[in-house]
Amino acid sequence: AFWRQAKADELVSVDIFAGLTWPRSETPEPDPFTLEEARRIGDWFRTHLFGFPPLPGSFGMRRLPHPSYHAYVHTLLFTGLRPSEASGLQMQDLDLAEGSLYVRRSYHRYGYHPPKTPSARRTVELFPETVHVLRDLQPLHVTPDMPVFTTTEGRPIEPKTFSDHWYDC
Repeated sequence: AFWRQAKADELVSVDIFAGLTWPRSETPEPDPFTLEEARRIGDWFRTHLFGFPPLPGSFGMRRLPHPSYHAYVHTLLFTGLRPSEASGLQMQDLDLAEGSLYVRRSYHRYGYHPPKTPSARRTVELFPETVHVLRDLQPLHVTPDMPVFTTTEGRPIEPKTFSDHWYDC
């Protein structure tokens, strides 16, 4: 695109790409997890101990399970959401009585953004098990703009940062 624009602006006179043929690339076939693999991944995130900031007046990192990480991975595995879409979910996007969620935004680079494409703004039907996992995750006091999935520090999950936990699993 950069080169085409330079030609259109008459900044270059020779097309250095003329006659160049690009090798044909092969897109690999999808290789989804089996149900057993998905369950093992979910079990790891359900039972693994993650580092939490120390409580006021105490010393050292606390190591505890973090249900939000388990629910995040479960939702990714059983809905087909992109990680940034799951990270962008807020409590107002869940309709657990109807068994659905609404993709209205994404979260990446530590901020909320519109979905990747216009068709990415959609309603997703949930499996009963996913509804159960999300219902168990909800805190006692909920506000509409509260993130569904949070880090151990209470912020929305940044997908790139979460990758470290994924690779550990």
